[in-house]
Amino acid sequence: GLIFAGITFIWLFYLTVIKKRIGFKALVLWTLCFLVPFLAYFFWRWSYYGRLLPNTFYVKVGGGSLYHAGILYVFDFVKRFWLWSLIIPLAFLNKAIRLNIKLKMIIPYFATLSAIFSLYVIYVGGDFMDMFRFLVPILPFFFFLAQEGFRGIYYYSQSIMNRQNSINKKHCTKSQQTGIKNKKAILITMEIGLIILSVIFLVYPSKESNRAWNRNGIDSIGLLKEYTRLWSKVGMMFKEIAKPGESLSIGAAGAIPYYSGLYTIDELCLTLKSYPELKFIKVQRAGHQMMITNDFLASLKPTYIVGHPQLYDKYEQPEVFNAGVKLAQVGYKLAVIPIKISEKETKYFYCVTLRKFDSENN
Repeated sequence: GLIFAGITFIWLFYLTVIKKRIGFKALVLWTLCFLVPFLAYFFWRWSYYGRLLPNTFYVKVGGGSLYHAGILYVFDFVKRFWLWSLIIPLAFLNKAIRLNIKLKMIIPYFATLSAIFSLYVIYVGGDFMDMFRFLVPILPFFFFLAQEGFRGIYYYSQSIMNRQNSINKKHCTKSQQTGIKNKKAILITMEIGLIILSVIFLVYPSKESNRAWNRNGIDSIGLLKEYTRLWSKVGMMFKEIAKPGESLSIGAAGAIPYYSGLYTIDELCLTLKSYPELKFIKVQRAGHQMMITNDFLASLKPTYIVGHPQLYDKYEQPEVFNAGVKLAQVGYKLAVIPIKISEKETKYFYCVTLRKFDSENN
């Protein structure tokens, strides 16, 4: 949000002070409309968390830049949705600007906003979920630019036709008038064709994402649905076996906490009020490079420590307790719990717990 607000303020300041196209009162009014609610929220957040920015920023960006993953993220978005095909209409934006004075203020602003926000997405490494939710905020601006680019193509085509048919229509032959109508029909057909192609380009990637896959650290919607199907069963299992006052810590704080109803500690620290000591994890996954340390986690004493949820098809008692020496010293043990996913499907769920389980019979 601050990126949008900052760029907007700079642009309005430029139009007010340098170009003299906007009154100073309008600039002050816009600034106050943004600052008053934002500062109220900001000071409340500061008093609550004790930091200038929320935990989400420090956790997601604190692990360092993943610009290489961010480049792949943006490139994949452009490739899968065929957005590279819009390079041609964008090349005609200048024609649209020359014929509409109002666009001289809007188009550079939208282009700057889209470019800087895209660079920010590249810097943070994009996202681990498919369908490119991080780039959705700039899509209205991008498609407005594409629309005006198509308008520029239309203006350019019109200027060519006008030069070719500079003679007054009254003096045109029938064949010349027919030629004008045919060219307009071609333009209309092209526009309809582009709309149809746009729908196709949107439908195909959406259909592909409903299949289960992981590419370059990105999970498809189909894979996320499968996670939700399995993890909801884990959550319901915890709801059945948990005793009053028991708690849970987990790295994927979504379906399992929701269905379990247990008090949950987010091991990625996104929802913690305090900013604990974090450890760096070398993973190529945006927003998942920082995690709570075992020492701090042990001090919170959750009943169940899950980490990233894993379910297996076969029961195999691991020989190595790799949750950390500190956790073992304070009473945590590894448990393997069978979970009935459906009438014909049973999986085995691994977690570290203070509870005592007979893993083979429980």
